[in-house]
Amino acid sequence: MFEFIIFLPFVVVLFKMFLNIGGAINGSINQQKSLRGYFFYLNKGNSYFPDKSLLDNELKSFAQVGFYALGYIEQLKGETPIAPCYKIEPFFGEDFDKCLDKPKENKSQFIKPKTMFGLCGPVFVNNGDSWGIAHQTSGTCMTR
Repeated sequence: MFEFIIFLPFVVVLFKMFLNIGGAINGSINQQKSLRGYFFYLNKGNSYFPDKSLLDNELKSFAQVGFYALGYIEQLKGETPIAPCYKIEPFFGEDFDKCLDKPKENKSQFIKPKTMFGLCGPVFVNNGDSWGIAHQTSGTCMTR
Protein backbone atom coordinates (compact mmCIF):
# COMPACT_ATOMS: atom_id res chain seq x y z
CA MET A 1 0.00 0.00 0.00
CA PHE A 2 2.87 2.37 0.79
CA GLU A 3 4.46 1.82 -2.66
CA PHE A 4 1.12 2.36 -4.35
CA ILE A 5 0.68 5.72 -2.59
CA ILE A 6 4.24 6.77 -3.48
CA PHE A 7 4.10 5.83 -7.18
CA LEU A 8 0.48 6.78 -7.96
CA PRO A 9 1.29 10.48 -8.68
CA PHE A 10 4.06 9.45 -11.11
CA VAL A 11 1.72 7.07 -12.92
CA VAL A 12 -0.96 9.77 -13.19
CA VAL A 13 1.55 12.29 -14.58
CA LEU A 14 2.87 9.77 -17.13
CA PHE A 15 -0.66 8.82 -18.16
CA LYS A 16 -1.57 12.49 -18.70
CA MET A 17 1.60 13.04 -20.76
CA PHE A 18 0.80 9.99 -22.91
CA LEU A 19 -2.71 11.30 -23.53
CA ASN A 20 -1.48 14.78 -24.53
CA ILE A 21 1.29 13.53 -26.81
CA GLY A 22 -1.01 10.89 -28.28
CA GLY A 23 -3.55 13.61 -29.08
CA ALA A 24 -0.87 15.62 -30.89
CA ILE A 25 0.20 12.57 -32.90
CA ASN A 26 -3.44 11.82 -33.76
CA GLY A 27 -3.90 15.44 -34.85
CA SER A 28 -0.85 15.17 -37.10
CA ILE A 29 -2.17 11.98 -38.70
CA ASN A 30 -5.55 13.62 -39.32
CA GLN A 31 -3.83 16.67 -40.84
CA GLN A 32 -1.97 14.39 -43.24
CA LYS A 33 -5.16 12.56 -44.24
CA SER A 34 -7.16 15.74 -44.83
CA LEU A 35 -4.31 17.40 -46.72
CA ARG A 36 -3.81 14.37 -48.96
CA GLY A 37 -7.56 14.24 -49.67
CA TYR A 38 -7.67 17.95 -50.49
CA PHE A 39 -4.60 17.62 -52.71
CA PHE A 40 -6.20 14.89 -54.83
CA TYR A 41 -9.52 16.77 -54.81
CA LEU A 42 -7.78 19.77 -56.37
CA ASN A 43 -6.11 17.48 -58.92
CA LYS A 44 -9.44 15.72 -59.53
CA GLY A 45 -7.94 12.39 -58.43
CA ASN A 46 -5.22 12.64 -61.06
CA SER A 47 -1.69 11.97 -59.80
CA TYR A 48 -0.27 13.19 -63.14
CA PHE A 49 0.22 16.84 -62.53
CA PRO A 50 0.43 19.66 -63.11
CA ASP A 51 -2.01 19.56 -66.01
CA LYS A 52 -2.06 22.07 -68.87
CA SER A 53 -4.78 24.27 -67.37
CA LEU A 54 -2.97 24.54 -64.04
CA LEU A 55 0.30 25.45 -65.77
CA ASP A 56 -1.34 28.04 -68.04
CA ASN A 57 -3.61 29.65 -65.43
CA GLU A 58 -2.18 29.42 -61.94
CA LEU A 59 1.54 28.75 -62.44
CA LYS A 60 2.23 30.98 -65.45
CA SER A 61 4.58 33.26 -63.47
CA PHE A 62 7.01 30.41 -62.70
CA ALA A 63 10.03 29.65 -64.89
CA GLN A 64 10.21 25.96 -63.94
CA VAL A 65 7.83 23.66 -62.12
CA GLY A 66 8.70 20.15 -60.99
CA PHE A 67 6.99 19.76 -57.64
CA TYR A 68 3.47 20.50 -56.48
CA ALA A 69 2.63 20.48 -52.78
CA LEU A 70 0.21 21.83 -50.20
CA GLY A 71 0.77 22.54 -46.52
CA TYR A 72 -1.64 22.48 -43.59
CA ILE A 73 -1.99 25.66 -41.53
CA GLU A 74 -4.24 26.64 -38.66
CA GLN A 75 -4.10 30.36 -39.40
CA LEU A 76 -1.98 33.07 -40.98
CA LYS A 77 -0.06 35.65 -38.95
CA GLY A 78 0.67 38.25 -41.59
CA GLU A 79 2.00 36.09 -44.40
CA THR A 80 3.50 33.49 -42.07
CA PRO A 81 1.61 30.19 -41.81
CA ILE A 82 1.04 29.01 -38.24
CA ALA A 83 0.81 25.30 -37.48
CA PRO A 84 -1.83 24.03 -35.06
CA CYS A 85 -0.84 23.77 -31.41
CA TYR A 86 -1.39 20.99 -28.93
CA LYS A 87 -0.71 22.02 -25.37
CA ILE A 88 0.86 19.72 -22.83
CA GLU A 89 -0.91 20.75 -19.65
CA PRO A 90 1.39 21.21 -16.67
CA PHE A 91 0.56 20.12 -13.16
CA PHE A 92 2.91 22.63 -11.62
CA GLY A 93 4.16 26.08 -12.58
CA GLU A 94 2.85 28.50 -15.14
CA ASP A 95 2.65 28.64 -18.91
CA PHE A 96 6.01 29.38 -20.47
CA ASP A 97 4.56 30.94 -23.59
CA LYS A 98 1.54 31.34 -25.78
CA CYS A 99 1.30 29.16 -28.83
CA LEU A 100 2.04 31.88 -31.39
CA ASP A 101 4.80 33.57 -29.41
CA LYS A 102 8.43 32.52 -29.29
CA PRO A 103 9.19 30.29 -26.32
CA LYS A 104 11.19 31.66 -23.42
CA GLU A 105 14.56 29.98 -22.90
CA ASN A 106 13.78 27.40 -25.62
CA LYS A 107 11.11 25.85 -23.40
CA SER A 108 7.59 25.29 -24.60
CA GLN A 109 4.51 23.39 -23.55
CA PHE A 110 3.21 23.06 -27.11
CA ILE A 111 3.63 20.49 -29.85
CA LYS A 112 3.24 21.99 -33.35
CA PRO A 113 3.03 19.32 -36.06
CA LYS A 114 3.73 20.73 -39.52
CA THR A 115 2.30 18.79 -42.45
CA MET A 116 2.94 18.98 -46.20
CA PHE A 117 1.90 16.71 -49.03
CA GLY A 118 3.07 16.76 -52.62
CA LEU A 119 4.12 14.66 -55.56
CA CYS A 120 7.12 14.89 -57.86
CA GLY A 121 6.54 15.04 -61.57
CA PRO A 122 8.49 15.93 -64.66
CA VAL A 123 10.20 19.31 -64.71
CA PHE A 124 8.25 21.73 -66.91
CA VAL A 125 10.00 24.81 -68.34
CA ASN A 126 8.10 27.97 -69.25
CA ASN A 127 9.18 29.14 -72.73
CA GLY A 128 7.22 32.38 -72.52
CA ASP A 129 3.96 31.33 -74.16
CA SER A 130 4.10 27.53 -73.80
CA TRP A 131 5.35 24.89 -71.42
CA GLY A 132 7.80 22.13 -72.33
CA ILE A 133 9.20 19.17 -70.42
CA ALA A 134 12.85 19.63 -69.45
CA HIS A 135 13.41 16.10 -68.11
CA GLN A 136 11.32 13.24 -66.76
CA THR A 137 13.30 12.22 -63.68
CA SER A 138 11.11 12.23 -60.59
CA GLY A 139 13.99 12.94 -58.21
CA THR A 140 14.20 16.62 -59.16
CA CYS A 141 11.40 18.18 -57.16
CA MET A 142 11.80 21.95 -57.42
CA THR A 143 9.89 25.17 -58.04
CA ARG A 144 11.47 28.41 -59.18
